[in-house]
Amino acid sequence: MARLEVIFQRARLLSVFALVGVVGCTQGQVAERLNVDLADGFRTGGQIGAATSIPIGQLYDDTVAARLVDTALTQNLQLNQARVRIDRAAGVSGSTSPYIRIDGLLEATEAAGDAGTDSSRAQLNLGVDLFGGRAARRKAALDELLAVQLDAEAARQLLVSNLLSTYIDLRFLEVRQRQLQSELSIRQDGLDAVRQRHDVNDATLVELRQAELSVIETRQAIPAVRSGIESRKNQIATLIGRAQPPTGMLNEKTGQIPHPNFMFGTGVPADLLRNRPEIQAAEARYRSALHELDAARAARFPSLSLNGTLGALNTSGQNSDIVTGGAAINLPIFNQGALTSAIVVEEADAQIALLSWRQAVLGAVEEAETALSSVRAAQETLHQANRAVRLNNEVAAFQRDLLTTGDLTVRDYVEMLRDLSAAQAAQAAARRDVALQTAQLQFALGLLWTTPSVTGQVVSQVETN
Repeated sequence: MARLEVIFQRARLLSVFALVGVVGCTQGQVAERLNVDLADGFRTGGQIGAATSIPIGQLYDDTVAARLVDTALTQNLQLNQARVRIDRAAGVSGSTSPYIRIDGLLEATEAAGDAGTDSSRAQLNLGVDLFGGRAARRKAALDELLAVQLDAEAARQLLVSNLLSTYIDLRFLEVRQRQLQSELSIRQDGLDAVRQRHDVNDATLVELRQAELSVIETRQAIPAVRSGIESRKNQIATLIGRAQPPTGMLNEKTGQIPHPNFMFGTGVPADLLRNRPEIQAAEARYRSALHELDAARAARFPSLSLNGTLGALNTSGQNSDIVTGGAAINLPIFNQGALTSAIVVEEADAQIALLSWRQAVLGAVEEAETALSSVRAAQETLHQANRAVRLNNEVAAFQRDLLTTGDLTVRDYVEMLRDLSAAQAAQAAARRDVALQTAQLQFALGLLWTTPSVTGQVVSQVETN
């Protein structure tokens, strides 16, 4: 008994020396704690519209765009992959050890006949997280799960942005096709007028050929636009997770470019950048890296585990009970070099995560400022483009009458048509840019709507097309 007490005393003494040695060689905190310090606004000015996500059907006067977004959010294959990654991260976080780890063993053996020994036992092990290593790893896993969830939200917002951009491009090309077809009709009428004048020797052969080339010029532009329309439809099909485009749905708004339902002012509240899921994900990964660093530091300290056994033993017909109990201390003395290197690695990972977060914030600020500037520029461009089309239409109507009477040369008439065509193309492009930049600004602020609203109706609608 005395000998047992001496052994325990030596063990306690050794534990104290080991603990002092570990504490003495532990390095101080290197990684910074995250400090979000954004200004209240990048510049003074009015509000930008909604400060929270709004449905696409309210952002634009286009129900088809809203239904396509709803469909994509439920059927897109990349989003389905993101959901599986969330399940995986949840499984990893669930597999991390709790603060106090308890496990056990039930075992029974039976010998053949009367030879040998029969036994049965129940064993219980208790691991105590003295210095928070397991707790830190669990927190790191939970932060990583949060980051993966935020990655999925970022993927949803990117999907909505890409789908809106493709859809807006589709409507723009449809508008251009209608413009070119209308222009072709006008040029064909002009060619007919020149032919009539040529038949009565009131127009030269050169003028006739100029009018014919004007018609061919417009016909040449139509196939590329038609091909672009089919390409955008195929892209939409891929984005919504379908093999074929939903032609029935897309044909409902043919030739109409979505128009934003509200205009933007001149100020961007900086706190809206915190809506950006990639910024939140970077912040979560930084916290996860700090927890991993805490776990690496805790690994340099001793760990304690308690165990006990309760059982029965039968040997040649003689029964006996088994009762054991004890404690074990793991002293990381001779692997301090490896544990120190692990800390250095985790410190570097934490610094990398911090820099990634800062870069994400700077990128978000740049994108928000650029998008806001682009929205204002697109609005002003559209205003001027509308005026240019109106004036060119007035000139075209006047000069068509002059061409019929022979008071206008064919060359001047062709130039007038080209000016009108360019003005109409610029107007359609400006409408597209307003719609695109509005979506881009919402994306830059993390405010794109990513929650399906009428999923059941959308899926049935796509299935029938």
